[in-house]
Amino acid sequence: MLAAVALAVTACTGPGTGGSPGGSPGESELTASRVKGLVADLPQRSLAPPPTMRLASGLAPPTNRWFSGLVFGDAPNPVFPFPIWFDATEDGFAAALPTASSTATSIGTSVENRLSVGLGATRFQVSAYDAVSATLEYRAGKQVLGTATIAEGSPVVFYTAARTGTVTVSGSVQTGPSAGRGTVRVGDQDWAVVTSQARIDGTRILVRKGSTVALFPVPAGSGTGVLGSLMDAARSPLTGVATSYSSVEGGQRTTLGYRTRDRADTLLVPLPHQGRAAGTCTEGAYRTIYGTVPLCVGSRLQFATPTAPARAALDLGSVPEPQKAELRRSLAADVAALPEDPADTYFGGKALYRAAMLLQLARQLGDTAAEKTLTASLVRELDAWMDPQGCRARDSRCFVYDPALKTVVGRTASFGSELGNDHHFHYGYFLYAAGVVAQDSPKLARSWAPVMDLL
Repeated sequence: MLAAVALAVTACTGPGTGGSPGGSPGESELTASRVKGLVADLPQRSLAPPPTMRLASGLAPPTNRWFSGLVFGDAPNPVFPFPIWFDATEDGFAAALPTASSTATSIGTSVENRLSVGLGATRFQVSAYDAVSATLEYRAGKQVLGTATIAEGSPVVFYTAARTGTVTVSGSVQTGPSAGRGTVRVGDQDWAVVTSQARIDGTRILVRKGSTVALFPVPAGSGTGVLGSLMDAARSPLTGVATSYSSVEGGQRTTLGYRTRDRADTLLVPLPHQGRAAGTCTEGAYRTIYGTVPLCVGSRLQFATPTAPARAALDLGSVPEPQKAELRRSLAADVAALPEDPADTYFGGKALYRAAMLLQLARQLGDTAAEKTLTASLVRELDAWMDPQGCRARDSRCFVYDPALKTVVGRTASFGSELGNDHHFHYGYFLYAAGVVAQDSPKLARSWAPVMDLL
């Protein structure tokens, strides 16, 4: 619903393609140069000392990503690249397959049987990421030891060594007939160990520059033959995941393309709604909080969802007249009791959203007096919020650009928005409200577009 009306703001800023692949950039397309110009119009200010960030130079802080807990805060938090659990530890990392359980009133997971991996590191930072994967660079002092890559939909932790050294695991690796491969048991869970250009020696894996180590939980139902094929699919390190979208008959398709160093297939675990991977699904399976999911070998996950009509307002077409009369009475009472709008982006945004919903009702119910009152109130508030220079004159109802977080922040902070927390959904309220008010007013849309486009 937000997208349908939010487009009313940017669509009126010029012709353009709206970001369509292959089109020429237009005024409504948020190219890098255009964003840079919009950012330059806002006051530049950090509202709080930036949080600790374990992030390589030049990368935008990932304030709304599944792995954000690894980057921000005095200490990293565990993350969940489905289907596994991953934690960056003092000298390396730990991984586990969460155990799903249920009661009469709840479904949950616990993290036990953790596989600990020591690298001899003293620190790490996220050195690369995309929407689905993240790569961590480990260092001992100034020396880079290697990188670990994890991804949603992958059960594997891939480690690539940057220099000669030793990787230790919390258990002796039992090797088989194939050199450089084995399993290590942690509690009641076996983990597969697949190496390249490395030597396994009990709890130690001796690596050199370019050596790789892949670790993944052995799934239920994996016989010797199945495990061998799974190990084959885990030998090439993941380098990233490309995300693309397309329209198909009756739906919208998402494709996640898992790229490996050797351009080979890899291990994939689709969520239940994603169906089966574009490849071969094995006899192996994991029991997760979402149910039992297959372990597949392939290079992409591809799934479609039905197209749903975008609705910007409630549908009152089938509401009987007596109920519409009750709605009119309720609307009049709400408009008469409009509170003063709060000054922060969370409660202020919600107040704008609520007023915009009332405006939609007023239009549908033919209440021109309520429509006039609500429109005037919303325009007054949005004019203040959408003034790029607003924060030069006041301390509330305005936005600044934080050069440390590389994001737009409301001058009056709430729920950690000054540290990059929650701001992404606060702004949805503003986009909806502005879209509702400006949908029939290109002039308003143009005046609000600079700040709205940044949001």
